[in-house]
Amino acid sequence: MLRAAGGGLARGSLRRGQWSTPQQPDRPAGEDGGSGAGTGSGAEPDARTRALGAVTRARNAEAARNAARVGDGPGGGPGDGPGPGDGPGEELGDEVEDGGVARRPIPGVAIAVAVAVLVVGVGTAVGVEMHGHGSGHSGAKAENAAASGSSVDAQQEVDGSLPSAGGAPTSGKPSTKPTAGKTATAGTTTKPTAGAPTAASTAAPPKTTSDKSGAGTSTKSSGPTPVGSWEIRPGALGADDTGAHTAGAANVTTAGGHGGCGVFNGTSSQLTTSSAVLSTGAGRSFTVSAWAYLTSDAHIATVLSQDGQVNSGFYLQYSKTDNRWAFSRVLNDTAVPSNATTVRALSKAAPALSTWTHLVGVYDGSAGRMTLYVNSVAQSSAAYTSAFASNGGLAIGRGKANSKQLDWFSGEINDVTVFSRALSASEVQGLA
Repeated sequence: MLRAAGGGLARGSLRRGQWSTPQQPDRPAGEDGGSGAGTGSGAEPDARTRALGAVTRARNAEAARNAARVGDGPGGGPGDGPGPGDGPGEELGDEVEDGGVARRPIPGVAIAVAVAVLVVGVGTAVGVEMHGHGSGHSGAKAENAAASGSSVDAQQEVDGSLPSAGGAPTSGKPSTKPTAGKTATAGTTTKPTAGAPTAASTAAPPKTTSDKSGAGTSTKSSGPTPVGSWEIRPGALGADDTGAHTAGAANVTTAGGHGGCGVFNGTSSQLTTSSAVLSTGAGRSFTVSAWAYLTSDAHIATVLSQDGQVNSGFYLQYSKTDNRWAFSRVLNDTAVPSNATTVRALSKAAPALSTWTHLVGVYDGSAGRMTLYVNSVAQSSAAYTSAFASNGGLAIGRGKANSKQLDWFSGEINDVTVFSRALSASEVQGLA
């Protein structure tokens, strides 16, 4: 079997004894016989070139097999007689023309191999375009994938690298609702949990009362609930803040001191309710308080009391005998009071005249003790177990003894408040 110059197979005609060199298929530049080795610039062939080279090699192999069939017989020269694999031109296909090339059908196996190589080559080219020439170029992967129309795959790859709410990578899209207390992943939309409300509660609005300077009003926190409260101010002289015990006024004027107050003349001024406000009988506890501005210490001056049949059930007053502020009670409601029949809890010091002073008297019926507070400070206590019920009206600015109204207060009074129980020391401090 002869090979022609250029590497082609020499084919001869059995009938004419002529040899010819088969035509070579067109090859791309740099392809040497389909081997894939470049002869030009050394650049790596693309997939199409490799596929065409594979087809060329298959056709060359088939041509070699055909040439073997028409080669020399055992006893003849070139073109003489049949030989092994030899056969007449009619059996091999078209008759070979002068200077022509006998074309023969390509077997199916060769076609299948060529198609497979073509598919593999194209797939390899696409893979190279998407993933680059090395495993370390992750940035080029995403860029090439986007250029090849594979944006969805690239997004899934990026999504898979994002941390989930728990911090571990996930294979799908990241959650857009981070768990409370976690930091949301950059680029995601966060929806904070509605939290629960705030922990601090809204306090009740404070009660407005007069200040101690007489220049205006001040606010203080809500305290125990009173059973009667009279601010004694212009326009509301005898009004009870609880709405239960309006007091009638006699000879009381008003002034602007201490945020507004009632002025008592020391001889006839009073505010009185039509009925009892406190229960003062045996075992009954109560608390009384008032702001007082005493202008004269010439005689006993009662700030607050509640009428009994003969005597008052209690007296919050200035005691001329002791020259002290006093919380006083008498032993009975049938005899004329005297020093021997009167129990007093006294202040530690004499009153300061023309000075606003906060007075509180507390009677604990279960303990049988009475205590006086001056400006929120406990002064003294006294035992008292002879309580009686005083069922008359509450009187502001005077007392009652021997069935007579007396001990008129000289000065100014406001913010009178009474409670139907014994207040604690801390509650008393909250009244001032």
